[in-house]
Amino acid sequence: MQPDQNDPSHCELYFKEGAHGDQFGGATIEYDANYALHPYYADGVACDKVGGVPMMTFSLPATQRYNAAAHAGIGCVPMTAATRSRTETNLPFMVAVGALRLQFYTTETDPVKVMGLRFIANGDEGVAGAAAVAMNYLEEGQSGEPRLTMAADAAKEVAVDCGEGVVLSTDADYPTQFAVALPRRPSTKASRSN
Repeated sequence: MQPDQNDPSHCELYFKEGAHGDQFGGATIEYDANYALHPYYADGVACDKVGGVPMMTFSLPATQRYNAAAHAGIGCVPMTAATRSRTETNLPFMVAVGALRLQFYTTETDPVKVMGLRFIANGDEGVAGAAAVAMNYLEEGQSGEPRLTMAADAAKEVAVDCGEGVVLSTDADYPTQFAVALPRRPSTKASRSN
């Protein structure tokens, strides 16, 4: 797979000679289209047909690492790509999960260090754990965009691990930014740990 030079949100898919299906968990499954997930998760990603619909499954992490580059959601938000046919090689990635971005600054004279953030779902919907996307969203009569479904036993909170800590900005015009990948629907409340 290589980035499309004309549109950075797309990638070009190149096939190996003689490849007829994708390998997931030791089984080869034939599809009518091509499917992809970004960023790549080494474990727990699978694609299988459920009731004739191709389903991409993966685990949305309950603990996400702070990444300064992720302040705009870069690299922290899972995206899926689906094509309309097997021969189509342009993969148009679309966001499958939302990103909540928070901005903090302090007026304290002594440095304020954030060690982590915790997000708790308001209500009963899960925000971490097993997730699935029906990959037929480009077919006629479908929504045209990926829709994430969380498993019934999904966790109700997500933590952002800030490692050794993140020192907050003292400039209101340039606050320190945090981002966390969350399903789009649940409203969340945040708390910080020092």
